[in-house]
Amino acid sequence: MEDLDLKERLKKVINDIHVKAPHLNINTTEIASYETRGGILNKQTIKRIIIYLRSSGCQWMIDNGGCSMCGHFVGTTRGKKIDSKDYVEQFKKIVSEIDFTETPMLCVYNAGSFLNDNEMPDDARVEIYKIINTIDKVKRVIFESRPEYITEEKINELKEYIKDKEIEIGMGIETSNEFIRDICLNKGFKVDEFKRALKLLKENSIFSLGYILLKPPFINEKFAIEDSVNSIKWAFDNGIDIISLEPVSIQENTLISILHELNLYRTPRIWSVFEVLRRTSNIGTIRVGGFEFFPSPFLCTSNCEKCDSKFLKFIEEYNKTNSINVVNEALDTKCECKKEWLEDLENDNTEIKENINKFLEIYERRNR
Repeated sequence: MEDLDLKERLKKVINDIHVKAPHLNINTTEIASYETRGGILNKQTIKRIIIYLRSSGCQWMIDNGGCSMCGHFVGTTRGKKIDSKDYVEQFKKIVSEIDFTETPMLCVYNAGSFLNDNEMPDDARVEIYKIINTIDKVKRVIFESRPEYITEEKINELKEYIKDKEIEIGMGIETSNEFIRDICLNKGFKVDEFKRALKLLKENSIFSLGYILLKPPFINEKFAIEDSVNSIKWAFDNGIDIISLEPVSIQENTLISILHELNLYRTPRIWSVFEVLRRTSNIGTIRVGGFEFFPSPFLCTSNCEKCDSKFLKFIEEYNKTNSINVVNEALDTKCECKKEWLEDLENDNTEIKENINKFLEIYERRNR
């Protein structure tokens, strides 16, 4: 009963934030953004293109408030339907401007679930598949979806129109801890749904990508490391192909941005990112994300001004190589902030529910 009360109160906070968030004047025939980043494909260092389609937004956000760390909705029409022809025009236009010669990996994101007909109309999705199929230089394509939309019908459609390319579908499992996923993050699905989708992807030779958060809201640094390590091991034990470790970044108009404003949250230290990798990178393929969002975060994982640029280069190098040598070099780096990080790990013992109640007490008092 107590957990349900906490969940409902946190959902109210998220809904309050959404009501107050600004509405943008959106051109639905233009993508939101795109970028090129480094990566690794079949043990080769490559470049990948990430396209953020302008979309109607995540169904879970519209119906149930969305996830506590996610601010993607501000860049969408928030449920107002977008014509199929506009989606196709967005994609055609940006693809015509990109040279794929040195970018064999293409990520197509829509601030939600690409396989949900309410978010991406079926006819638009099929046209996008057809266009992708004509880009010879693209060897792997990545989409994202909540597990409930990964069905036999959607997988068959995907395979019908995209041939001779590797396909990867990302799902935000975030954590193997049900309390954190349900209460702290408001994800709205259980591990059984994830396992069902995972099984279906495996049966159809589609690569599965699992997003694992590092330091969800209300979690201290020490617990965050343990939770990410346990969640990564759990995901690989259950058959995930690839993990994207996502150190939490902060977008405007999110519950986590209010926590930060109240000095109740600090983004995870990059030391913690590499500590998680030290303990898990030998298990399977792990990427490090946490930067690739639209709208862009105003704060990402960090150590201190003296070493941040160096550590961000370590992340970039790790993503290109998956080398444990990069991990060890990062953790062996000498900087004054390492001592602070280690002290945080020793002294950080606050309970999750205590953190939630403390936040709700402050927020509700402030907004009476």
